[in-house]
Amino acid sequence: MEILVAIVLGALVLFLVALFNTFVLSQLWVWYITPAFNIQCPKLYVLYGLVLTVGFFSSGMTKTENKSIPDQISASLSKGIVILLFGWAVQAIFA
Repeated sequence: MEILVAIVLGALVLFLVALFNTFVLSQLWVWYITPAFNIQCPKLYVLYGLVLTVGFFSSGMTKTENKSIPDQISASLSKGIVILLFGWAVQAIFA
């Protein structure tokens, strides 16, 4: 039973992290892609699929074997927060 709870909880956390990364991608798209190329932001489920696809193909490119799962999750969230903050700052200053 404990293993099932751990699997469900892990899947939920991964879903939420990917959803947060989707939010970051959608904000960057609205700030930069739409004004530059006049391409509207796709629906969130399309961006979610894009985040999952890119994550799937790039997951083997980083060394994560020495990091624990909570460290990997916090690194992913902090990376998204930093990218969002820098994107907002650049957009606010230069737009």
